[in-house]
Amino acid sequence: MLMYKNATIPRPYAREINYYFLHLLAGRMVFFYSIIVIYFRQFGLSFTAIMIISSIESLTSVVFEIPCGMLADRYGRRVVVFSGKILCFLAIIAYIIRPSFGFFLVAEVLLSIGSSCITGVTASLIYSKFKKSDSTEHYHDFQGFAMSRIFVANSIVGVLSTLLFDIHIYLPFFVTLAFITLSIIFLLFVGEEKGEYKAEGEAKGVVRPIVLHFKASLTAVLVNRQVLKLTLLSGLFGVITASILYVANAYLEQLGMGIRYLGIYLVAAGLVSAFFAKHSKKIYDRLKDKIYAVLLLTLAICSALLFFNNLILAALLLMIVRTVNAVLIPLFSDQINRRISDENRATTLSMIHVVQSGVFILADPLIGIAMDSFGMGAAYLLLGIIVLLITIFYLYGIVS
Repeated sequence: MLMYKNATIPRPYAREINYYFLHLLAGRMVFFYSIIVIYFRQFGLSFTAIMIISSIESLTSVVFEIPCGMLADRYGRRVVVFSGKILCFLAIIAYIIRPSFGFFLVAEVLLSIGSSCITGVTASLIYSKFKKSDSTEHYHDFQGFAMSRIFVANSIVGVLSTLLFDIHIYLPFFVTLAFITLSIIFLLFVGEEKGEYKAEGEAKGVVRPIVLHFKASLTAVLVNRQVLKLTLLSGLFGVITASILYVANAYLEQLGMGIRYLGIYLVAAGLVSAFFAKHSKKIYDRLKDKIYAVLLLTLAICSALLFFNNLILAALLLMIVRTVNAVLIPLFSDQINRRISDENRATTLSMIHVVQSGVFILADPLIGIAMDSFGMGAAYLLLGIIVLLITIFYLYGIVS
């Protein structure tokens, strides 16, 4: 079943929710993501250079996330998402127009700004539909549904991207451009009322309300202890999983997995991730807040065991990391959205993404240097030890 069905959601909202889902699905059909590190390596980039590019991308995200969220809250979320899609389109062209460190850097910066216009903004756009239809209790279920379908689609993308890359290295980028265009078309069918999210006192002027809007969003993160805790946890988990998975496909190729077998593996990983994303709410209902400690410990063990440079073991461990990520995406989206107000939602979510990007700025170059200096296995071991120490500190905080 491709479309989300829930009899309790009024039909007009249900239709918009499904168009949003199709927009989200088409936007996630990124055919170059699974081969991007391999693509960089083909043009002579070291892991340090690759991680420097990633770090600069994160820095760009830190700079633009909050302004994009504020623009979305005040002037409309859909137009900001449209702008982000256009920037992503230009970024992909930059990847292929002249393959070099400089153009890759330009592409990543454009992609980062585009993503800043999309990440928190799209989540706030769809959550408002659930809120207006008095259906927020179904949002976690919808996120699980959406992410499960996206993971299945990504598994298909994974195998096709490796086949396309094997035919010609630029084909994954051209196919991605087609799906970005399709996602823009679907977004046209997601409505948005003018001034839908504006707070009271808007008539007093432009400058002061923007300042007050920023303060209100910052207060929503810092004063509400639950939101602050979830912000820090989502940033922490995001950095850990991304650090493990960003170079995972290159690591598997280095251990002897051929590019076509890598595609088949990504299909299997995507199907497993889809299953766990769909059941994210059930897993949370069973473990409650203990879920964070359990998943932190899981990531620490998986990362440390990647040190042994065994292909079968690495494939299994990386699949587990992907399932952890699949559980966390709908979980954090639901837990954070239900605790913040609608007029500040996009800005607050952007602030939360800034926390994650800020850690990337520091972590990525260090990881790249460790991989070039000591090998990928040793870098994974170091990351595992760090995550284990974080887990111990987190458990100590709970006990205290």
